Amino acid sequence: MLLKREKNVDRQTLIESFSGEKFYLIEVIAFILQYLKDLLIDHHCRGVTPLKTTDFDWVITAGLLTESKRISEFTPISSSPLPVPDEVNPDMLSLALEPEAAALYSQEAVAEQIKGQPLAAAISHPTEYMVIDAGGGTIDITAHVEVDGGIVVQNVPSGNAWGGTQVNEEFSKLLQEIINDPGFKKFIASGDYTKNQATLNKIVYNEFEKQKVLFGQGKTQEIAVELQINFVKFYEKALYEGVKKMSGIEYEDDTLYIGKSVTESKLFGSAIQGIIDCTLLAIEKIDNNTNTFYLVGAFGGCKYIHEKVSPAIERYYQSKGHTDTCSVIVPPTPHLAVATGAAMW
Repeated sequence: MLLKREKNVDRQTLIESFSGEKFYLIEVIAFILQYLKDLLIDHHCRGVTPLKTTDFDWVITAGLLTESKRISEFTPISSSPLPVPDEVNPDMLSLALEPEAAALYSQEAVAEQIKGQPLAAAISHPTEYMVIDAGGGTIDITAHVEVDGGIVVQNVPSGNAWGGTQVNEEFSKLLQEIINDPGFKKFIASGDYTKNQATLNKIVYNEFEKQKVLFGQGKTQEIAVELQINFVKFYEKALYEGVKKMSGIEYEDDTLYIGKSVTESKLFGSAIQGIIDCTLLAIEKIDNNTNTFYLVGAFGGCKYIHEKVSPAIERYYQSKGHTDTCSVIVPPTPHLAVATGAAMW
C-alpha cells in the first residue's frame, strides 16, 4: 500500500511497524520472500524425494506499481538483499505482472468450463475481456484481447486502494466512533505500546476479518466481533454508552453485533462504490465493446461483491446502447487467480 500511495519510493524508503520501529522497505520484502521460501523448502525437504531450492523455478508477482519506473528500484541485483533462489542461474527467478497472470488463469479456467459443458455455458470463449482484481489492499483493472494465442493489454492498467482491507479500516473507524477515542490514542497510551497495538490488530485484522469473510460469502446476515478482554476492560463504559447512541449496533458479553444495514452502508459501502467507480471509468476508456468481465481476488471473488458490482456493470453496459448482454464471471478459486496464473505463465 505504501508503494501505491507514495511517489518517491526507492531503495532507501523506510516503513514503520506497529511497534514503532522503522525498517527499510526493500529488506521487509526480502524477509517476507525468504520466510515463504524457507517454509516451502522445509515442507518439501522431508518427503520421499526431497526437494531443494534449486529444484524450483521461482516467480514473484507484482501489481500495478510495476508499470512505473519505480520497479527498477526493487529488482533483484547483486547488491540487493532480495533472496535469489539460484545465484548461478538467475533465469530461475522471474517477475510476473499480476494483471496478466490473473487474465491467463481466468481465460484458461473458463475455457475448461466451457469445454466441459458447452451447452450449459453462459458464454462462448471470449477473446476480449476485462479483469477486475480486488485483493486485500488494491483493485487492479486491465482490459485484454487475445492476439495470435497471446494476451495484449488494451488499456493503461488502473485501480485504487479499494481492496478488502478498506472494509477493515472502516470497521476501525466505526469502533473509534463508538468509544469516542480517535485513533485509540487513550488505549495505546495506557500501557505497553506493542501489546496494546497487537490487541487492536487482533480485533481489526483477525476477529473482524473472520466475520467479514463470512458476511462476504453470504453465510451470515450480521457481523459479531469478539473484543479482547484488555480492550473491553479499558473501554467498558464507553462501549455501552456509545452503542446506545447508534442504530443497528448492539454490545453484549464482550461482543459487538453489527446489523446488515450498517455493515453494508458503513463498512462495505465505500469499497463497493470505489470498485464500481474504478471499473466503469476503465470501461469508458477502452475503445472496443468488451462484454466479459472477470472478478478475481479474495475480495473481488466473494459472493457479496459480485452481487453488488455485477448489476452496476450490466446497467452501465446497457446504458451505452448495447443490444447484447454482458457477463460478470467469478472463475473457480478466484483468490488464487494471480498465483495460479503466474505458475501457468
